[in-house]
Amino acid sequence: MKKTQKNGKISFDGRLSEAIRRRIREKRLQLGLPYQKLALFFNICWSTLRKWEQGPTMYCSLVMRPKLEAFINGECDEEILRHLKIEVNSYPQKLPASVHFCMDRITSIYALLECHPELRDELLRGMEQVSQQILENLLNEGRRDHNIEDRHSQFL
Repeated sequence: MKKTQKNGKISFDGRLSEAIRRRIREKRLQLGLPYQKLALFFNICWSTLRKWEQGPTMYCSLVMRPKLEAFINGECDEEILRHLKIEVNSYPQKLPASVHFCMDRITSIYALLECHPELRDELLRGMEQVSQQILENLLNEGRRDHNIEDRHSQFL
């Protein structure tokens, strides 16, 4: 159960309700942290942190409760960033949540492929090919729009 106190802080009893899960995710993304980096701060496996956010874990351990409550309430942001030596806004804040989710997923996949360098290379090549194709499409679209504007100005 969570109780909001007068100062707007949340008192956390260890139950991972949907509201608490959402707060954990929002805070992690606000700090620009993938699961792996934040898990280092808590000294837990990144999959445990992911389960806190997404389920199926319903409670965190008694030992973790005060630290997780402090995290949710933003009381250890500076300590986390200092501990992990991460610049604030390592992920731009204005990116949609879906982009952060995608970045986290790629980070997780890359970490899982630690013992498979050939698959890591394949992942990076694939990402490079997709991003290159998107940039080429954008450039081609820009050229097409520019040509249309040129033709339009000829008739004016």
